[in-house]
Amino acid sequence: LTETTAPSTPSTPNAANLADPRACERLSMNSSLVEPTATLQAAFHRVLKARKPKDLTYCMARCDLRLCCADQMKRGWAWLDVVKDDVQLEHAHDDVTLITQGTIDRIANVDFINAAWPGPKVVVFSLYNNTTTVQGARFNAFKIAKAAQRWTNVKVVIAQLQVAHDYYMLRLKSVKAPLLPINTLRNIGVDHALTNYVFPLDIDFVPSVSLYRKLRAGMLPLANAIDRVVLVVPHWEPLRCAKAV
Repeated sequence: LTETTAPSTPSTPNAANLADPRACERLSMNSSLVEPTATLQAAFHRVLKARKPKDLTYCMARCDLRLCCADQMKRGWAWLDVVKDDVQLEHAHDDVTLITQGTIDRIANVDFINAAWPGPKVVVFSLYNNTTTVQGARFNAFKIAKAAQRWTNVKVVIAQLQVAHDYYMLRLKSVKAPLLPINTLRNIGVDHALTNYVFPLDIDFVPSVSLYRKLRAGMLPLANAIDRVVLVVPHWEPLRCAKAV
């Protein structure tokens, strides 16, 4: 869980103070620190207003270690397809957006994520244009759009990718399927988020059903009083042994 913007306030306690239990106690007891200030909210909205999609660039494949292929450098959002956007925000400055990305074979996973996370979500699907017909490519996009009708409070984005001779793919001889630019797809999702905090989640993971409520009620109000907040959400796999879990 990371913060997308980092406006600072003069009264923000520093990291050294937070190590002191008394400072943490004062932070929890002082309502003026817990409640987001008007200055914080104004700074957040200025950042959102200043962010222009046309100025954003994304590298979908590299021709060298530090060189993006000329035909794989995408600018702005015009090349992306938004198949659904019904994100509802009440207080963007202290809300958190779940960000995930994957391929069409992970549609069922998003059903579980949607059921567990009632908050805003951005899902980025990547589709390679290696289908034999144009109808095949359109059918894949239609499957995603149809599935998105089941999801709520979500923005669903499709990124059409080209099969390119990526610098990293050429060094993994055992990989037959095209590699996905996961970090770039995640950045696309983060850029589409409208909240002050984002929660990047692998599409194969499902958050606890109580996580969003606990973040909104307990953690994020405190995080608003701190500059540059990162919260690590642990994950585990439940194992069923006989009658015990």
